[in-house]
Amino acid sequence: MKNALSISNLKLALDSFSLENISLECKAKEYRILLGPTGCGKTTLLRTILGIIKSESGRIVLNQNDISEDSIETRKIGYIPQHQFLFPHLSVEKNILFGASRFESSERKKIAEELYSMLGISHLKQRSVIELSGGERQKVALARTLASKPLALLLDEPFSAIDEGGRRALWFDLKRIVTSLEIPVLHVTHNLDEAYTLGDAVTVMIAGRLVQSGRPNEILERPESETVASFLGYNNIFRCGVEVFQPKAVAKSECGMNFVLPCAAHNKIVTVCIRPQDIKIIREDIPIREELAANVFNGELTELYFLPDICIGRFKADGSKNRFDLEMKFPAAITGRYGLFAGKKIRVGIWTPNIIVWNVY
Repeated sequence: MKNALSISNLKLALDSFSLENISLECKAKEYRILLGPTGCGKTTLLRTILGIIKSESGRIVLNQNDISEDSIETRKIGYIPQHQFLFPHLSVEKNILFGASRFESSERKKIAEELYSMLGISHLKQRSVIELSGGERQKVALARTLASKPLALLLDEPFSAIDEGGRRALWFDLKRIVTSLEIPVLHVTHNLDEAYTLGDAVTVMIAGRLVQSGRPNEILERPESETVASFLGYNNIFRCGVEVFQPKAVAKSECGMNFVLPCAAHNKIVTVCIRPQDIKIIREDIPIREELAANVFNGELTELYFLPDICIGRFKADGSKNRFDLEMKFPAAITGRYGLFAGKKIRVGIWTPNIIVWNVY
């Protein structure tokens, strides 16, 4: 496909670590996130695409040309690493002009002016890069990379050293700018918010293997394995014995909770995953919604933790011997509205259509 970046059957072994049969396509104008835990091989894959590390087998195709054997310099891939490599002794202007060094002088200046405008950094031209904030340096690094007119762009945790407020502002700038360039973008991160905000598509890597791809909401709503769910922070995962198989299975967990599943089951043992945001606190004075009614439990809110926008609560079902049975996530405003505190007796319902079930066949 024209202007696409395609990796096929790439293999690489490094000491005790390996990339196994990596196949991935990043289309023109597509912003693809490569998401995974630290140390899973994301950076190694980027370095292999760049040509810094040579793969044992497989093909890398960019804009319909096989670049697997090309040198780093001729691959025409832009790269922004986790730590910016700007020239501290040069001004912002000279750093960016260096990125356009393969062009004639007049063309270099035209490219630089376009990037100043695009990134809103015209006022920084004569500044030394050592005087810039983290966000400003990252904008200069992006401008210098884009000045080379790359056919694809790779980003490796580009916002990890920037404070939260600056990071979010840069997300929007970056997405707007690279989308206008109509080139494929492959962005490595382990940050779920970053992946969800920026990604047109997300590919999850675990231990050197690509284990799931899809739109961001598809990954977050329907992880295809326990491994992916655990990485996403879904800690309510249960091995359950099936007591009723159809039309909707009923499965009993080790803690004694019976879950009505949204589907039939054929195996005697299934794995059930309940996302923390799909557990709702039920008020006595409000009718229970149909989607919650099949899975309602009485118990105690044993722990309550406050984050900036949300709260994490831990629920222990009546009769359970566990410290807690379910982990919940809900808006912080609910704690005041419902008068929540650790130790409060509550009733919860599980949004049944969203229960994830594996190994039903």
